[in-house]
Amino acid sequence: MDELKKLLGETIVKMKLLVSVVIAGLLVGVAAWRKHVQDEWAKQEQVAKEEALKTESAAKLAAETATLEAEKKVAEAKLEEDKKVAEAKLEADTKAKVEKLKKAPTKEVKKEAAEVLGLKEKKKKGPSK
Repeated sequence: MDELKKLLGETIVKMKLLVSVVIAGLLVGVAAWRKHVQDEWAKQEQVAKEEALKTESAAKLAAETATLEAEKKVAEAKLEEDKKVAEAKLEADTKAKVEKLKKAPTKEVKKEAAEVLGLKEKKKKGPSK
């Protein structure tokens, strides 16, 4: 009977030790799983932040592009308006010079026409040989 008690006592001690080892293993496993889950969440957060930055950058780029396109259209419109104004002024100046030339004496008209056309008056030289 003593031997049976002793064997039973040893078995109980071994069972307690086995249960302790199993519980310790479970705790280590749970801690490892928890760490794994936290790492995955951190990765997902990082990916989400990167996607948000990409989206924000794309939005800023789109806004900047739209602004530049609008500025380009405004500049083109201003350039076109300036061109029309310059053409109108040139036409008015030309008409004014034509009217002035119509009223001026013939010699003066020839001189003015040469200036307008960018021609130089040819000096008469002696007879060509």
